[in-house]
Amino acid sequence: KQSIHAITPYWRGKTVQDRCYGLFTDEQQEILASTIIKAEGNMTSGDAHLAVDNEKILKIGMNGLLNEVRQHRANNDVSTYEGLKKEQFYKAVEIVLLAIQEHMVSYADLALEMAQNETRPERKAELE
Repeated sequence: KQSIHAITPYWRGKTVQDRCYGLFTDEQQEILASTIIKAEGNMTSGDAHLAVDNEKILKIGMNGLLNEVRQHRANNDVSTYEGLKKEQFYKAVEIVLLAIQEHMVSYADLALEMAQNETRPERKAELE
């Protein structure tokens, strides 16, 4: 609890809810204040439904995830309807993982490029 309380001040004014309210027009804020329309559920629930198993990714890496998907595809029986549905899913996951890897590489390249122009030693080390 102490660590959560320690970082709480940092997030004041920076939450998804704060950002959403900042995007609303005065008229929209009046409608929300009237409670005729409620939108806070979308603003306060976060994106946990998209939560990633970060521990697994850190443990086995993107290549490990790709290997798992490829193993599932290799062991999948596509002669059944269920197997065909699984094949479509596994293939889509593989495509997404490969795209994520490309995206990661582009950010790594950008970080190295930014490091070349960085004058602050601490920030330069972070980027490298």
